[in-house]
Amino acid sequence: MNKDQYTRFRILIVILIAASISFLVARQNYILPIVIMVTGIIVMYQMKKRVKDVLADERDWRLAGRSAMVALYIYSLISAFGGFILLALSGKNSEFAQIAYGLFYSVCFLLLLNSFIFQYYRRKGDK
Repeated sequence: MNKDQYTRFRILIVILIAASISFLVARQNYILPIVIMVTGIIVMYQMKKRVKDVLADERDWRLAGRSAMVALYIYSLISAFGGFILLALSGKNSEFAQIAYGLFYSVCFLLLLNSFIFQYYRRKGDK
């Protein structure tokens, strides 16, 4: 299988997964979407192993690292500022405070997760 065939099949599988999950969730079935997601991941992984072409090189990985870092910073800043604004407006609506704290916790979780994963890969690379 070449890279173009893999890309076409991957897009088709993603469309099928999204349609199936949205249909099942609309019918309030929450177990089958998990099964469908896991099955889709396994199918795409098996397809990726059959590709003969190069899917990504060092430049792609460097760009992915940069884009992930920028996305992390942007999400953290927007969520933190949004949380502060919602906290300031919480006198008018108490639900704003709950949303603000949810944003704050999500930023903390994301930054801690990033830090742990970074340290893991840093130590893994040293050995």
